[in-house]
Amino acid sequence: MKTVLLNPTILTGAPVLRSERCQGKLLVGLWPPIALAYVGAVLRKEGIEVKIIDSVILNHTFEKMVEAVTKEMPDLIIVQNTTPTLYDDLELAKRVKELLREKIEIAFFGVHATARPEDILCENVKFAIRNEPEFVALDLCRAVREGGQSFGDIQGLSYWRDGKVFHNQDRSPILNLDDLPFPARDLLPNDKYTIPTTGEPFTLIKTSRGCPYECIFCTAPAYYGHRWRTRSAANIVSEVKKVVARFNINNFSFSSDTFNVREDYVLSICEAINSEGMKIKWMCNSRVDNFSVKSARAMKEAGCWLIAFGTESGSDVILQMAKKGTVARQGKEAIEICKDVGIKSLCYFMFGLPGETKQTIRETIDFVMDAEPDYVHFYTATPFPGTEFYRQARDRKWLTSSDWRRYFHGLSDVISYPDLPGEEITEATKIAYRKFYFRPKKIMGEVLNIHSLSGFKGQIKTFLNMVKTWIIKK
Repeated sequence: MKTVLLNPTILTGAPVLRSERCQGKLLVGLWPPIALAYVGAVLRKEGIEVKIIDSVILNHTFEKMVEAVTKEMPDLIIVQNTTPTLYDDLELAKRVKELLREKIEIAFFGVHATARPEDILCENVKFAIRNEPEFVALDLCRAVREGGQSFGDIQGLSYWRDGKVFHNQDRSPILNLDDLPFPARDLLPNDKYTIPTTGEPFTLIKTSRGCPYECIFCTAPAYYGHRWRTRSAANIVSEVKKVVARFNINNFSFSSDTFNVREDYVLSICEAINSEGMKIKWMCNSRVDNFSVKSARAMKEAGCWLIAFGTESGSDVILQMAKKGTVARQGKEAIEICKDVGIKSLCYFMFGLPGETKQTIRETIDFVMDAEPDYVHFYTATPFPGTEFYRQARDRKWLTSSDWRRYFHGLSDVISYPDLPGEEITEATKIAYRKFYFRPKKIMGEVLNIHSLSGFKGQIKTFLNMVKTWIIKK
């Protein structure tokens, strides 16, 4: 039994990030496909031969990717699929099946495969893995190896047979994440995943799954569920130590749907890092309302240098309609804490959430200019299938397109309101980027923060990507 786990490139060759909630074209840096590495670790533990092909980091053309996959002659290909790449991924499956005929089976997993498996299943793609992929993939491998007689018994699987689609019952979430083996990083080209501003290698450490909050735009509850499931601090630090020792990687992104649901959990991780005397650098995401001076100081001492906040809007009206559970003031307070403690802040904002007006757009831009986080990303709100936002947009006729290729995270233009056309939402994003980043003060600050040639190259590349993506094309 041989399985290929694939992070595909798309027909245009543009680099795409496929990481649970993130389904977008990249402005900076490529992340290691840690979901594939988790699946690979579980399959290999069973004795299944596994190969990961990350065609994005390998800079494969579409044709080169197809060649690389078919050369392996696998029994099963498992593809990490996203909403905006659906048609490209289906074209991949078609070409591979044409070359290998009936010698191969293909499965997709990811948010879209979970929310709308019927969009995926066909003669070329017979399997859609819903929600957490690891043990569904393992059962699927076993069934393929045994001749396919037990597909109907695999919880969490949807499948195609004789022109019909079948949905098996859901699979219960993995409650003890410490039971999962560490990701099979040895199957990845780890030296190629680097921090753009320094050129140093980095990797992802998954700390938890699921999110108890109700944000209408987020795919996390549809994929991992509302139950917040954590790894123990000891388990996390054990993985970090192994990565440092084996791969000489000292930079980490603590990846989760929400890192700081509970302050005591954050403090336990920081304490475990410090007790081991580890000198690592790491970043994480955070809610603004669960963030305190106490946790910030502990994080700084443990090596945290950047926190990404889902600030979303500077308008309390928009935050309330999006069910964010925060107010704008808390976002400003979180940024101030970071400044006081010496941690850089990255804030994410969206234009085009329900209730957005020209006035709330101005409130958000004013908020950003006043609060002055270190970095910001401005997005156009994207209603992904599986979210409450998508259901609202569909039912209230806010969607301007059902072409999934236009649903790239943050770059979509598929929402339009009676009092706020989609063109104005897109223009707001461009204006916000220009106002924040094209200030002499900001430009000079970034120049003074460059301490190496690789850092200079990274900053230039990031700047050019931003201009090309937001200032010119859109």
